[in-house]
Amino acid sequence: MYETHFGLLRRPFLATPDPDCFVPFESADNALVGLRLCIEGGKGFGILSAPAGTGKTLLCRKLIVDLRDRFATVFLANSNFPTRRSLLQAILYELGHPYMRMAEQELRLEMKTAATEIRPEKEAVLLVVDEAHLLGNQLLDELRTVANIDLDGTPLIHVVLSGQLELEEKLIDPDLAALNQRVGCQVTLESMTREESAMYVAHRLQWAGADLEDVI
Repeated sequence: MYETHFGLLRRPFLATPDPDCFVPFESADNALVGLRLCIEGGKGFGILSAPAGTGKTLLCRKLIVDLRDRFATVFLANSNFPTRRSLLQAILYELGHPYMRMAEQELRLEMKTAATEIRPEKEAVLLVVDEAHLLGNQLLDELRTVANIDLDGTPLIHVVLSGQLELEEKLIDPDLAALNQRVGCQVTLESMTREESAMYVAHRLQWAGADLEDVI
């Protein structure tokens, strides 16, 4: 194994994004700060868009790690939900609440219960949906309904949608006007420059325990 050959403690590059390896380049750091301000201020939906392979999922996981002490976090890693019901069930499952053999409206009521019960231990629920460009209009509108859940005017569920650039095109659909009005922050990740790419590789190798002079 190459870990032994190079004297590494772990593999420097894994298929699963690890928030411990987040490198705050300008584009990523600005996006992270923008989303945090949106969530902490209860300003509405946070939208993260970027080309494939630029680190959206890693940034989402970093956001969750940064806020999990204050928020009950739910991360949906894919958006392959065939119905509104399956989407609601997935969220309730992650929150540890009943979701089987329930109709749509029953699931919505259970969602309100789940979001209310996390207080006062947590401020609210943070729901991050990755690959959101795959969601149809009905499911996006269902997420708007989820984000409308509140307690005495205070939002109980904050939603972040992360997806490829097609997500931006979806959101300008007139059928999603109600959701578009709820967008409080829209940020975009840019591809790394040549210099940033070199810094990223060096950071990952150091994280893996490499002696850079022996590897690079």
